Amino acid sequence: MKKVLNLLALICAATLLMTGCTIMKPYENMEEFIRSDDMQARIKEVNAASDPDVYRTEITGKGNQMICRFIYLKEIDREKALKEISDSMAKTEDSYRNMAKAASFVVNEKDPSVVVGYYTKDGEELYREEFHGE
Repeated sequence: MKKVLNLLALICAATLLMTGCTIMKPYENMEEFIRSDDMQARIKEVNAASDPDVYRTEITGKGNQMICRFIYLKEIDREKALKEISDSMAKTEDSYRNMAKAASFVVNEKDPSVVVGYYTKDGEELYREEFHGE
């Protein structure tokens, strides 16, 4: 899971920086940005790096938010999962803040953010945090 989080943060930040090299912001909102061919290619890379037997990754956009959902596909030990999530997030939170900061260069929305959430197979939220670039 840590590998996927690092990959997600890296490729999203790289895509944001590559598309943000113009003076005009090319996307009106995160939904439009996520639907772009560049981001769809990056999302496929993230999904390819995921363990399809353990969880699936969904990346969507809504207004000024990039929403990254990690959904476990099997029953999990809740306490163990929360510890792993906490450890992973402590190591990657700066990457998510940088992604949100970079988004301000490509999305025509105020205060873009990255929302990261983890869910059980039944849809119960285990963890959710929103990262802002400021």
